[in-house]
Amino acid sequence: RNGMSRHDLEKEKQLTGEANELHELPLGSLSWEDIQHAKRLIHRLTHTNNYTSVKNAERLLERLVAEGNGSESGSGNGIGGSDGQEGGQNPAAYVEDKLYNTIIGAYGKCNHYDSASRAHDVLDRMTDRYETSTSAMYNNNDDDGDESSSSSSVLLKSPSPNIVTYNSLMNAWCNSGSEEAVERVEHLMEILESEDDGTMHSRGVLALQPDNISYNTLMNTYANQVNEYGYAQKAEDVLLRMSELQKDGKADISPCTTSFNTVLKAWKNTATVSGGGMESAKRAEGILKLMIKLHAEGHTGIKPDPISFTSLVHAYAKPHGEDRTITPEVADCLEGIADILISEGENGDSDGDSDSDSGGAVSLSVSASVGKTHGIAATTFGSIIEFIGKGDLEDAGIRAKRLLDKMKDAKVAGKIVDSPNTKIYSQVLRCLIQNDNSDSDSNSKDTAAMDMIQDMMEGNAAVEPNAYMMNGVLHHFSRSGDVEGAESFFKTMTKVAEEKGYFTRPDVASYNIMANMYFRSKNKDTARKVYQLFQHMEESYDAGLLFETELFFYSIVINMLQKSSELHLRQKAYDVLLAAIKRSDDGQLRGQADSIMFNLVLSSLAKQYNNVSAKKAVELLQLMEDRYAEGFTSAPPDTLSYNHVLVAITRSMSMGSELLLTIFQKLLDLDAEGNDYIEADKAAYETVLYGLSNPRHGDRKKALEIVEKMIKHEKVNLTSKCLDLLLVAHCSEQDRRKGEMAAFDATRCFLQLVQRFEKGEIDVLPSREGINAIIICWADTKHWNKVKHSIELYNLMQSLSSKGVEYISPDAQTISLIFKAFSKHNHNNALKKAKKFRESVDEKLLDTVAYNTYLHVVGKSRDVNKANTARQILDEMEEKGLTDTISYNIFLNACAFTGGSDENKSKALQLALKTYKEIPSPDELTFVALLKACNNLGQSGDNKQSQQVFKSIFTDACEKGLLSKKVINELMQIPLPQREEGLGNSLAVNDLKAEWRRNVQKPKR
Repeated sequence: RNGMSRHDLEKEKQLTGEANELHELPLGSLSWEDIQHAKRLIHRLTHTNNYTSVKNAERLLERLVAEGNGSESGSGNGIGGSDGQEGGQNPAAYVEDKLYNTIIGAYGKCNHYDSASRAHDVLDRMTDRYETSTSAMYNNNDDDGDESSSSSSVLLKSPSPNIVTYNSLMNAWCNSGSEEAVERVEHLMEILESEDDGTMHSRGVLALQPDNISYNTLMNTYANQVNEYGYAQKAEDVLLRMSELQKDGKADISPCTTSFNTVLKAWKNTATVSGGGMESAKRAEGILKLMIKLHAEGHTGIKPDPISFTSLVHAYAKPHGEDRTITPEVADCLEGIADILISEGENGDSDGDSDSDSGGAVSLSVSASVGKTHGIAATTFGSIIEFIGKGDLEDAGIRAKRLLDKMKDAKVAGKIVDSPNTKIYSQVLRCLIQNDNSDSDSNSKDTAAMDMIQDMMEGNAAVEPNAYMMNGVLHHFSRSGDVEGAESFFKTMTKVAEEKGYFTRPDVASYNIMANMYFRSKNKDTARKVYQLFQHMEESYDAGLLFETELFFYSIVINMLQKSSELHLRQKAYDVLLAAIKRSDDGQLRGQADSIMFNLVLSSLAKQYNNVSAKKAVELLQLMEDRYAEGFTSAPPDTLSYNHVLVAITRSMSMGSELLLTIFQKLLDLDAEGNDYIEADKAAYETVLYGLSNPRHGDRKKALEIVEKMIKHEKVNLTSKCLDLLLVAHCSEQDRRKGEMAAFDATRCFLQLVQRFEKGEIDVLPSREGINAIIICWADTKHWNKVKHSIELYNLMQSLSSKGVEYISPDAQTISLIFKAFSKHNHNNALKKAKKFRESVDEKLLDTVAYNTYLHVVGKSRDVNKANTARQILDEMEEKGLTDTISYNIFLNACAFTGGSDENKSKALQLALKTYKEIPSPDELTFVALLKACNNLGQSGDNKQSQQVFKSIFTDACEKGLLSKKVINELMQIPLPQREEGLGNSLAVNDLKAEWRRNVQKPKR
């Protein structure tokens, strides 16, 4: 959830549970230890920076307030702990201002749309409580001593909001991304800057004054308004205001590096707005020059740092105009920033007002402590070269090389302390390889890069070309997601090594970078590519070109292969693991295959649903056991290993239950022996029971033994799902000969479980899914009393549910299954009993499926009035909005098989014809049922009315594109004279149009 790790989620759950335990205690009952624990929980919950956790912390704070002041602590926003309750009156439950500040500050770090609003609500409640408690104290002091005026309900004094409170709330709004963030922060600043505000001065409270953090937060709020030119100007105005306040003697107001960097950020974020662009970047450049000037004049708190220079770099490098590319003008300005950094001031002036001829950059005197600060030169030059490389410049390679030479010269001259590092050389190489157009020849880019490498080999560079440096370039391709560029450069590394003899041949890190890039790529073909990379590495090692491999590479390959959508690639994961084991045993691999790698392969094998994969899984588990017994401790078979193998066997087609039980028994034995890696968990038991409930290999006796072992197992709790599978195992043996026996055995097993539950021998029962399985078993038998047994199970479910076992209560599926039993019960009183059962059923349990099965009971009955009965049920369904096309089809079928007198049949037919016109979306079965009703109920007589009815039905079927073979077969049942008279030759095969069958569903294979 929200990117939280499983560990963080478990931690949040634990902390929330502890907080809930405190909430459950009555008001006024918290001990001093409970209160201190609650305060510690607030800090721990807020440190997660998770919105839900911070809400829980706020709720806990309200509980503490309620503990001391009761109903006065109502929050009014769904948080409050005790509105309408008596106060706790616990004097130990004093809530310090730092708790409020902690929660407000934590909301500021939550990435949630509502966090700032909630933080504001906390401040409002804090202010209201402070005023209320202060007013109460003043009233008590003004009391003339009348004892009747005193109250046993005395509020604890609430803390007053301080500058930390307001700064935290301003930061919350600043980071909220809300459209009203600027307005809110400006309002808070107005409160702080107000000389006489009622809220701040009431009851003798000293007025709060903004500090550096307040102004920096206000500027940062402006800076966060991307593409808003006016807000950047406002941020700069605030900076000037801070300077004026400092000059006026405000000792706690002093613009610092952070202040200037925030304004630089504001101008950087306006570089793409209309009216901004280069102008914004130049304004940022002016701010940086001012920083340098002030620092040179002795303002030690204002010192340009890497953020200062890189902010200016980003301001110029932001996309300008519609082409959104780095133009030559912008590139000139970027190079000018490097000139600012390394200049000694021989051509500049001290006030920083003169412009340069190169894109507006000025050669300005920089104090030695700025230029010689470690990291500034490397970061600045690196950022400039990186952006130049990202541009579409024809001379990007030349510019990057020029910057590299400039940096080397500055280092030699002592102007900077940073030497060009591997990253910078890698970036320059990238520019030369991808952007340099020094020659139209396709190989010219590689040649320019090779020339640079040659220079390094001759000692003219701070680094020498090797695989490590080349991997930096390769890593850049990888991080940028340029798969084609990485693959090309990977080949270049080998080519350079072969042709020049350099130490640039891909090493283990190179293969790791490529594999990791494929792992992060969203390309569907990456699994195949990573397997080809694995084959290339194996060939290189066997040829003596690679001296070492790493487990990381094999792990990524296995991970990607087992996730592939192609079966043949998933099967390759097994081969890669065996190759890794062989390399490790031969001393050619750093480390040994661990349990994670084995389990990944076992998981892949378990998902392949075939006997071959299941056999491989068993063999791999045996290999893990053998290697661990031989002393290879890196991959001990653990619980997950055995569970994967159990799943593989369960999903196989014909391995049977014997092997399944053997593996499971081994798991139980290792658990009993105290193996540190083995624990027979719930998943293992459920997997085995699932296998034993399979109709192909079901074994109810073994399933019962497994459940008994689970009951005796101290570390595993018996679950409803396991008992469901036990009942399914009993039902899975049903066929024509054993169906009744299976139903009786399953029912008997359930009744025994109920008895054991009532005696306290087990603490759980099967769920409704398990009981429904028994009812299905009964419904499919031919036993004469199956309805009675099904209803007895239903009654028992209701009885247990009324006693608190809610998960066993009947549901809509239960009702529909019992109606199914009625429909298959060949007895004259079946409909009568079904009606009686229907009257006893809760209306909430009747859904569309349940009603349809009830209709089916009516249709299967021999009642001569079943058409009217079915229509009454259909009316009830329509009133509840539960009808579907199947409902109407069942009703028409019921009409079609109505018996009795001709008058009774005629009424049924008229009811069918009338209902047909009400069906919103008929299908082909609708027409089949309607025609069957017409044929069966005497509509095929020799009269014009009958002919008109058939013609109308035929026309409707054609118009709706539902003239299927089944419909035609029913039409063919009309006597020939009447058919020819009403339909003519429309049913001739050659005359059937394709559009008449356009909506007929194709039969499923």
